[in-house]
Amino acid sequence: MTIALVTGATQGLGLALVEGLAQRLGPTDTVYLTGRDIDRITTAVGSMPGGGAEVRGELFDVADPGSADRLARQIEERHGGVDIVFGNAVMRVGPDDNPREFIDTYTQVNNFGTTRLLRAFAPLLNDNGRLLVVASSLGTLHHLAPVLHKRFTEPSSLDEIDRQVADWRDTTKEGLVSAWPAFVNIPSKIGQVAAVRVLANNAGEPTWNAAS
Repeated sequence: MTIALVTGATQGLGLALVEGLAQRLGPTDTVYLTGRDIDRITTAVGSMPGGGAEVRGELFDVADPGSADRLARQIEERHGGVDIVFGNAVMRVGPDDNPREFIDTYTQVNNFGTTRLLRAFAPLLNDNGRLLVVASSLGTLHHLAPVLHKRFTEPSSLDEIDRQVADWRDTTKEGLVSAWPAFVNIPSKIGQVAAVRVLANNAGEPTWNAAS
């Protein structure tokens, strides 16, 4: 029996990941399709083709500080653990949006939502399990000013990564002149990749990955 979970799964890449997993797995397996809107979850589950694994919808708002732990407890109670977790939830912003107006919600979803996912579900991974966070090529350090590299290469815990992200968030919100890039996706994606790297280093096993 294989248990999989995908966040941000009601549309786009997340929905495609759920469909692909369900088609590759068998009838005794379960794929959790999660999102923050029950109507969209219901519609997405109903759009799945028949056959393969059971697709089960669950509410999971990654911006809610308690949501990851609640769902992790439910998964543990039902199945004892999880085999595949895809962190795909993301807040999308446009080039004309003002970062000072959305940075709080943006970091809650994209960054703190990621570290909460890692903390809640990494302990539940079964042997040979995989936890992947969908990032992008923007998650590489060459997009960031060298003076900022140590902020993401030196931390050894998820709490330290969160503090660096919070510092960037506050600098952006206050409109201060700094070395941080104007395009918020760059430090956000670098923070996601750094969080996965820290978790993998602490575990000592190649179980956690950032996928672009």
